[in-house]
Amino acid sequence: MKYEYVNTEKLTEYKDFIPLQLMTGAISGACRVLGVRLFEEPCGALVWEKEQGSDRGFLQSIYVDPVCRRIGAGETLLSGLSDQAEKEGVKRVSFSFSPQGDPGMIIPFFEDMNIQTEFYTFPFAEHSLDEISHAMEKKKLGNAALCGEEISTLDRNKRNIFKDWLSDSFHESPGSYTTPEVPGFVGIKDGSVEAVILISSDEGILSLDYLYQRSNDRKILAGLLSSAVKRYTELYTPETPIQMMLTTDEGCALHDALFGKTEDLIVVCRGEILL
Repeated sequence: MKYEYVNTEKLTEYKDFIPLQLMTGAISGACRVLGVRLFEEPCGALVWEKEQGSDRGFLQSIYVDPVCRRIGAGETLLSGLSDQAEKEGVKRVSFSFSPQGDPGMIIPFFEDMNIQTEFYTFPFAEHSLDEISHAMEKKKLGNAALCGEEISTLDRNKRNIFKDWLSDSFHESPGSYTTPEVPGFVGIKDGSVEAVILISSDEGILSLDYLYQRSNDRKILAGLLSSAVKRYTELYTPETPIQMMLTTDEGCALHDALFGKTEDLIVVCRGEILL
């Protein structure tokens, strides 16, 4: 079993193994795609991204058809990633994702590849855009002064500040959060990130991945959320669901103030591949 570099002409062959939100980056070349075949038929793909001006890369996605697992397809893709990353001067590749299915199946896979991973459990909730808007009005947070900027509209200096913060604090690539179609929001003051809301999209379902604020003033994050909700109601219908992975104390506090505590949990796997 061998891996292959998937160029734009071959992307359609692997579309079933590439998350929809990564296709734009794959088409533009911002994301690199590797594929693997079984009996000449595509059976899995890996998507990764190199951070410009850095020796760091980000593993965005790896997916193998369930009927082709445990026969070396995943290992082949990771081997291809190591080969390609080394050629481009990348020394470490970070990843952070929520594993599908039983996380216990993921751990042996990474251990066999000598990749150190850590698993975290976070509160998880889902609300529609309309529900969030009404909850903010009910709690009198809907009047919080709109603040922050769309990440896709930042000037070069602020974008670099945001990229450095995200890489150092979240081990994540900014690529998924800088498009006007799925805008993230950030507040930057005196050269530092004051607050941020990161949102991604997959097949029409929004995912609120990260809420952060540096100060204890809840109005700052509420104002940023107001900006985000206002913008997203222009882009999506009021019934559009937003899945919330509450990975920070600030995000949990804001959610609990709006809706009360959630009983649902989600598992996140994080790690780094050293080359």
